[in-house]
Amino acid sequence: MKLLNNIYFGYHKFKYRKEFKKKKLNDQEKKIFNAGERLIPGMTHDYKELIRHRKSYEYFKKIIENDIRNINELKNKEQITIADLGCDVGHGCQVLSRINKSRVYGYDMSKESIKYAKNHYSKENIKYEQADLVKLISHMQEFDYVVSRGVFEHILGGLDLVMKSNFKFRLIFDVPYNEPKGNEFHLLLGITEKDFSKYSNIELYYQDLGGIFYDDPRKPQKTNMVICIKSNKNIPNVKNYKFKYPLMIWSK
Repeated sequence: MKLLNNIYFGYHKFKYRKEFKKKKLNDQEKKIFNAGERLIPGMTHDYKELIRHRKSYEYFKKIIENDIRNINELKNKEQITIADLGCDVGHGCQVLSRINKSRVYGYDMSKESIKYAKNHYSKENIKYEQADLVKLISHMQEFDYVVSRGVFEHILGGLDLVMKSNFKFRLIFDVPYNEPKGNEFHLLLGITEKDFSKYSNIELYYQDLGGIFYDDPRKPQKTNMVICIKSNKNIPNVKNYKFKYPLMIWSK
């Protein structure tokens, strides 16, 4: 497994090589960076962090594409709407925009991030908007899917908040797993399985530091993120797709 991990990292380091060259940040980019809390591909962080972020969105994409192939209502929809809560600079929205028939809505509280997203990760089927997620969720329109990557640990009561998202098919989000004290920006720490026990119709999956995904029976020893999938009770659980875990998603 260690050898395969090294091959996986090496492949993606080469695949994303143009996005690994750190550069001096201008004033806008410094505000976005926020002492390391936001990733700007090609500007901040190392290649391993970029791989973890990118793989999260590719995992979300894989689930949604399997739904489209297997759920009749989605097969027949003219448009699949996806909200990305806390989209940062939009590189994840760009991944989701490659889903057939998708219309992606990226929301972030940072006006600098939204401006950057519009300038660097714009596509015809992506719309970006500055928004306070607490206010947005309280009156949000229904989306087919709501996704989020590493956001709700920044908000007190963040798990309860994200569970109120208005989705038709699935809510898919991740947060750090059992994170210790040390990050002043993270208000929810030590999140484990017990924190999800009060919610219904959920499945938990895991991502390690290499960006590889696991189901519960094969939970990694060094878990980085826990992925929560809350589904409409009328559609199949993700486990029914029988993905082969540990799951390595190879970028095309």
